[in-house]
Amino acid sequence: MLRLFVDKGLLVIDTFTCEEVSQIVSYAQKHRALSFEDCSLVVTRRMHNALVITGDRKLRTVIESKQLEIHGILWLFDRMVDNSDITNNLAAGKLQELRTMNCRLPVDEMEERIRLWEIE
Repeated sequence: MLRLFVDKGLLVIDTFTCEEVSQIVSYAQKHRALSFEDCSLVVTRRMHNALVITGDRKLRTVIESKQLEIHGILWLFDRMVDNSDITNNLAAGKLQELRTMNCRLPVDEMEERIRLWEIE
């Protein structure tokens, strides 16, 4: 399944050099709250000047402290609606489903979007 995304250029699978692994280990030692995988994401982000999308509060805090761009799932919904990738009604419905599955998302922001998208 992943091969399909790779073939379309939608997913890149990176390998790390010894130097990059050293950077990841060093980063993990400095930021003990982050997992090794989180630290590899920070290094990869720098390699590709990529945007980070996460719901992980610890990772968000570290990345924001470096003044780097980071977003969460609500931002993704906003972009999909703004770009007409999904309809407002579908977005509202999916957010309602998500609300029942993920209580860590900001309820007030979710409710605001649901109200807005249901009436449009």
